Amino acid sequence: SYADLDLTSETGARRLDGRVKAAARRLCGPVNRVISFEAARRTCMAEAINGAAPQIAQAHSTAYAKASRPILLSARGR
Repeated sequence: SYADLDLTSETGARRLDGRVKAAARRLCGPVNRVISFEAARRTCMAEAINGAAPQIAQAHSTAYAKASRPILLSARGR
């Protein structure tokens, strides 16, 4: 989840990227000293991160849209 992050800030964006990379590491496994396994792990990592890219872009777009949305004040209570 990224609900706790401000994706309009550089820090929030970096934290989301870090979470995606951590999830990819959990999915693809730890570093392996056997070259063929390490190559497969790196491919897995790249595919997982690239696969998440559209969702990350959408999350950023949504955050910026919400941040730039004007605040409407209610006429109630007049």
